[in-house]
This record gives sequence, structure tokens and C-alpha cells, in this order.
Amino acid sequence: MRLHNSRLARRASQKGLATLLITVVILVAITLVIIFTSQTAVLEQRMSANELRMKQSSNASQAGVDAALHYASEHNRPPEPDEEGGISALSHESDEYAYRVVFLDPGADEVKSGFTGSRDAESLCGATPSAFPAIDATLILNRADSDANLRDTVVLSCGWSDDRAGLRASFVGVQSSPSMADPPDNPLTTRGGLAIDGTAAVFNAYTDTTIRSGGDLSISGGGQGNSYLWGEGQPRPSADPDDPDPVPDERSDYVQESRGDLLGRDVIDRDDNFGVGSDEFFRSFMGMSLEDYRSSMESQIIESDGDTMEFGEDEWGQTIWIDGDVRLEGTLGSRENPALLIVDGNLETRGNFDDFHGVLYVTGDLDAGGDPRFFGAAVIQGRTEVPDDAEIGGTPEFYFDPLAASTAGRLGARTLVAGTWRDWTHAPD
Repeated sequence: MRLHNSRLARRASQKGLATLLITVVILVAITLVIIFTSQTAVLEQRMSANELRMKQSSNASQAGVDAALHYASEHNRPPEPDEEGGISALSHESDEYAYRVVFLDPGADEVKSGFTGSRDAESLCGATPSAFPAIDATLILNRADSDANLRDTVVLSCGWSDDRAGLRASFVGVQSSPSMADPPDNPLTTRGGLAIDGTAAVFNAYTDTTIRSGGDLSISGGGQGNSYLWGEGQPRPSADPDDPDPVPDERSDYVQESRGDLLGRDVIDRDDNFGVGSDEFFRSFMGMSLEDYRSSMESQIIESDGDTMEFGEDEWGQTIWIDGDVRLEGTLGSRENPALLIVDGNLETRGNFDDFHGVLYVTGDLDAGGDPRFFGAAVIQGRTEVPDDAEIGGTPEFYFDPLAASTAGRLGARTLVAGTWRDWTHAPD
């Protein structure tokens, strides 16, 4: 009886051990499943967080590019640095995202190569907004540089996520579109005849035409007059954009061709191409009618009712439309940053106006008192629909500058350059 009970006890013990072993195995399996599931959940959560960071940083970087394009459409100079000696950058900081943007020198070798090689987002932007930028500061256009302009540049936009752990760098070229269909190739052009009352002088060292008019040319007034060409046999100044000579502005370097009613070979009057209606005349230079061109610039039109205006350097290198009569002061444009100025009215200057660089288009008349100088090209349309004499009074000097004129023909809307976009991303491990 005792032997039987002992055997029963051993069998029960063995069954209990097997049950325990099975239970342990099941618990281990459940534990492994839980661990694997939790690891998967953590990984998915991390992946989801990184995906959110990438979306935020991508949106931030795109917002930076949009801000740069908007800035370049209204300014032709890099932005003011936040602090003295700092970089010229655009910035935004919020709880949702942050971006930093700089305009780069398109002629720099590393910029031309598109930062190919071992570059990544952090090596371009820095790990955080406070570390921006990580690139060499000499690649960045600085407002302190007198020749820095945004007609042809490259944007580097760096965007960070809300926790500043996600980062995206975007690189894209920006260029200005054409602002004129056919810039003038002589210093002074009129739709109808031209009546010069005073001592206006017109100079051209680059070609053999000074004045083109659609009607008769009438020059009156005393003093030194009125049109000059480069001295015969002298080498012409270089107009090579990479190595140009200064525009000669000493009268002694020129030979007088026309004065009073004695017109020389440099003047083309009664040009049949110009004796047309005002709209057709405007279209021949601008590529569209005056109303269509005006509509395309609607947000940038400056209203004037005989107002006195002066434009700072930040407004040079742009197309400026003034609606109404206006009086200008100061200087507008430079050879490196000329302007296309369209005055739908009469233009007046006095002794406190110095120089203009670019292309000037006046639908009315020009009254240029003082000693203003116009470098580039000027078109004086005259107000009447039937071509009539455009009137120029005062003592202005017109110098043809092919570089200022051609550059003023490329001051249209800023656009992104196709095929230049590149992106770099960084997310936490």
C-alpha cells in the first residue's frame, strides 16, 4: 500500500513539474512577444516622430525659399544683418518650426558645384538655428558689399522641426526674368519729334548713334551743345561685363557732332519705326502694351501727384513704376545695380538730383534742371497720342552705357532656376 502511494506521489510530482515547465515556457514566450511588440511600438513611434520632423523641417525649408523669393522680388540688396558684423540672413522662429536663409555668391566654385561631395545638412546649416550657418561666410552675399545684388543668386534655406531635431537644407538658384523686350542701344530716343530747350548734351562712346526720334529734331538754347561721339581713331571703351571700362564722362574725350540745327551723322530723325501710337511705341521696347505691363506690376506701382521722391540703395536694381508726375532727388541706381524707371507722367529734376543709371522711360516730358546725368538709355515718349515733340528742358547729360541698359532689361520678377534644386535632410537616430 505504501509502495502504491509512493508511485502515485512521484507521478503527480512529475506532472506538476511538466506543468510548471510549460507555464514557464509560455510566460517566456509571452514576455518575448511583449518585448518585441513594445520594441516595434517604440520603433514605429520613433519612425512616426521622425516622419513628422521631416515634414515640419521640409515645410520650414520651403517657407524659407518662399520668403527669399518674396524678399528678392522687392529688394535687390541682401538683408540687413541682425548685428554689426553679422551675416545678411532672413530668419523665422516659432514653436512650430524655424528657418534661416542666406543668399549665396553664384560665382563661388563651391556654390557653382552645388555643394557636391561630402556635404550634409548639418555641415551646411549647423545642428541648430543658433549654429547657422556652417558654411564659409565668404560664400554668402553680404549687404556691406557694394556690388552684391539679387538679380542672379543662389538661396540656401535651412528649416528645423518644432523640437529643432529635424533638419532640411534646400539649395536653389534665383534669377530675374526679362523686364524689357528690346532695351535701347543709344542714349536718347523719342516717339515723335524732340524739342531740346536748354543745353542738354548727349554722349555715346560705344556706337555711332546718339538721338533717335520719330519726328523733327529741334535744338535751341545757348552754351555747349548738344550731341557727341567717341573720338575717331580712339579705341572704344570695353563693355565686357567681366572687365568693363568706366563710362567716359569727360567732354574732352568726345567729338561734337550736332549743335543747334546743324545735325550730324549721329542723329536719326523722322524714323518711321517710331512715328507710331503711344501703345505700339511702348510695346516695341517692353514687349507688351502699357496697360498690360502696368497690370503685371500692380502690387509695385507708386502713386504720385507731383510728389518729390528719393530712392535708397535697397530699391536700386528693380523695376520701378511711378503713376503720375514726379520730381526726383538724390541718385537712383549704379552701374552694378541699375534701375528700370517707368514714369507714366512728367519727370522733373532739380539741383538736388545727381545721377541715374539704367533705362528711363517717361510717357510725358522731362524737365531736368540742375546738372543731372543719365547713364544707360532714356526714352521720352511725349504725352499726345499723335506723335508730337517730346520736350527736354534744363541741362541734363545723357551717356549711353550698354551694361546699365542691358542689365536694366533683366529686372523682371525673380524666379527659381529649373534644375538647380537640391535637398539634404537630417533626423535623429
